[in-house]
Amino acid sequence: MKKIFFAIFLCLLTFKANAIEEISLPKEENLQSEQTKEENKIFSLQVIEDSPYLFGDVFGIRSSLEEEGVNIQSSYIINSFVMSNRSNRSTKGTYTGLFTLSAELDSEKMDLYKGGKLFISYQIGNSGYNAINFLNSYSDINSYDSPRSINQLSELYYEHSFKDDLFNLKIGKQDANVDFQALDTGFNFLNLSFSFIPNTPMPLFPSQQMGVRARLKLPKDFYIQNGFYDGNLGIGSNPKSFFTGENDYFNITEGYKLTNINNKPGKYL
Repeated sequence: MKKIFFAIFLCLLTFKANAIEEISLPKEENLQSEQTKEENKIFSLQVIEDSPYLFGDVFGIRSSLEEEGVNIQSSYIINSFVMSNRSNRSTKGTYTGLFTLSAELDSEKMDLYKGGKLFISYQIGNSGYNAINFLNSYSDINSYDSPRSINQLSELYYEHSFKDDLFNLKIGKQDANVDFQALDTGFNFLNLSFSFIPNTPMPLFPSQQMGVRARLKLPKDFYIQNGFYDGNLGIGSNPKSFFTGENDYFNITEGYKLTNINNKPGKYL
C-alpha cells in the first residue's frame, strides 16, 4: 500500500520530457575510432533520448505497478494566447490550465479475472475565455477548453471485454467523445472540430455523464456500437441529474472500420 501512495506522489507530473541514459566509456585502444564515429559525443558521457514521462520509470516503481495492474497517469496542459484588435489598438490575453490525475486498474494483471478494467479521473482547471465571445467561434479552440472553471470527478467507469473483445461493455461516468466521433489523428490537432462535430449535444469534457456503451466486433475489422447517456450537459451536475431534467438522455449509434495502410493505422466512421 505504501508503494502505491509513493508512486502517486512521484507520478503527479507526466509531461513529455527527456530522460538521461549513461553510456560506457570506450576502451583506450579503440578511443580514436570511437571518437571518429561519434564526433559530437567526444566530451559527453551521456546521451539524451525521448521518454514519455518527466521522471522516467521512477526507480522501476512505475513499470512494477503497471505489471501488477495499476496504471497511474497525470498531466498539466497550458493554453495561452493573445488577441490584438487593430481598430482600437487594444490587446488582451488569456490563460487556461487543466490538471488531470487518473488511475486504471486491470483485473487480469491483478490476478482477479480476465477482461475487466476500472478507470477513475479527477480534473482541476480554470477557464480564461469564452470561445464565442472572445474569438467569434462556435467551436472551442481545443478539446481541453472549459466554459468555466472545474474541480470535479470527471470519469468513473467499469469496462469489460468479452471473448477477446468480441463484445465490449462500458458502464459509468464517461466521456462519450472517447468512443464516438473519435478520430485518433484528429486529436493531434489543436482545434476541437477535427475530432468532434460541434453541433452534436454529446456529453463530453467537461460534462462527462453517466451512461452505457456497448460495442460489437464484426468480421474484417468492422465495429458497431451504441451509447446511451444522461443528456444533461451541466458541468459537475452528475450524478445528481441522473437521467432527469430538461435533457433526459442522449443516444448515439455508430459504425466504423479500422484500417492499416502501409503500416499506418486509420479509422473510417
